[in-house]
Amino acid sequence: MKTSKIRMAAAFLLLLLATGIKAQQKWTYEIGLDFPIVGLPGQNSGNYFKQIGFNAGGYRNLNEKGTLVAGLSLGGFHIRNHGVTWSGSLQAGYRPVIGPVELGFHLGVGYQIAYAPKGQYEYLDGEWQYAGHSGKSMLFVPVGLRLGYRAIQLGNLEMLPFLEYRLQAAVGYAPAVPILPVSFLSIGQQFKF
Repeated sequence: MKTSKIRMAAAFLLLLLATGIKAQQKWTYEIGLDFPIVGLPGQNSGNYFKQIGFNAGGYRNLNEKGTLVAGLSLGGFHIRNHGVTWSGSLQAGYRPVIGPVELGFHLGVGYQIAYAPKGQYEYLDGEWQYAGHSGKSMLFVPVGLRLGYRAIQLGNLEMLPFLEYRLQAAVGYAPAVPILPVSFLSIGQQFKF
C-alpha cells in the first residue's frame, strides 16, 4: 500500500517534468553543500557543521513566472558513526518571489542507500545479525524551506545563492526505528542560462 502511493507520487512528478509549454521549459540547475544531523529538527543543532554532504539537481519551471517547479536532486553525505548515504529524489515546489528575495517550499519522494562504517546488521528472528557491507535501501520523503537572493545577473546567466533547511524522513530503517529523521542545513547556488 505505501509503496504504491510512493510510486504514484513519483510517476506524477515525472509527468510534471515531462510536460509543459515551450515557454515554461526553462531549467534551473543547482549545487550545494549539505550539513546533516540525525535527529529531530533543531535537536543538537551545534552538530550541524561537523558533518558534510553535497547535492546537485535540476528543476523545471511549470508556470510562466517560475514559481512552480519540479525536478530531480542527487546527493550524498557522511555522518560519523552512521556511514555514507547516497540518494536521489523527485521534488515539486512553490517558490514565490518578493523583490529580489525568493522563498521556497518543496516536497518529494526519494530513494537512498546507506552504508554503515562497520557493516550492516538486520533484525531477523528476534535478534540482530551481521549482514555485511551491502548497504541499507530506504524510501524517504524530503520537505524543505528555502530562502534565496535573485539579484545576480551576468549576461544570460542568472545566479541565485540560497540557504535551505530540509528534513528527510527515511522509512524502513529498522524495526525499532521505523522512521529515521535526518535534518540538513544547505548552502548552495542556483544557475539559470
